Amino acid sequence: MFHKEIGTIGVRLLVFSIIGSLLIFTIVSTLAIIYEYRQIRDDTLENLEILADSTRREIKDLLKYLQARVTDFSSDGRIKSTLKELRTGNPDRVEIIARLNDHLTKSKLPIFPEASEIFVLDLSGVALASSNPMQVNKDFSLSEWYTESQKETMVSDLARDPSDGEYQWF
Repeated sequence: MFHKEIGTIGVRLLVFSIIGSLLIFTIVSTLAIIYEYRQIRDDTLENLEILADSTRREIKDLLKYLQARVTDFSSDGRIKSTLKELRTGNPDRVEIIARLNDHLTKSKLPIFPEASEIFVLDLSGVALASSNPMQVNKDFSLSEWYTESQKETMVSDLARDPSDGEYQWF
C-alpha cells in the first residue's frame, strides 16, 4: 500500500513537473517571440528610415544637377538669339523653328542624357521648339507641371505625366 501511494504521488509529481515545465517553456518562448518581433520591427523601421533619407538626398542632388543643367540651357546664346528672331516677327518663322529644333536635337539633347525631350515654351505655355518636332505648337498651359512651374523659377519637383506615366521634372 505504501508502495502504491508513492507511485501515485510520483506520477502526480511527474505530471505536475511536466505541466509546470511546459508552462514555463511556453511563457519564456512567448516572451522571446515578442522580443524578437519588436526587435525585427524596430530594425526594419530604422533601415527604412535610413533608406528614405538616402533616397531623399539622392533626389535633392538630382534636382540640383537638373537646376544647373536648366540654367546652362537658359544661358545658351543660340537659343536666346533664335528666340529674339522669333519675337521680332521674322517672316521665316518656320525655318527659324526648324533650326532651333535641330539645335535642341543635335546639340543639347546629346549632352543631357537624363532628358528624353527638351522644350522651349513661350510665356503662355505653347511649345515654340522641341527636340521632338511633333510637340511644336502644342499648348502645355493647362498641364499640371506647367502651372506648377510658373510658381518656381528653377527645377524643383518631379511629376508623373498622365499620358505616358513617365516622370518629368519642372
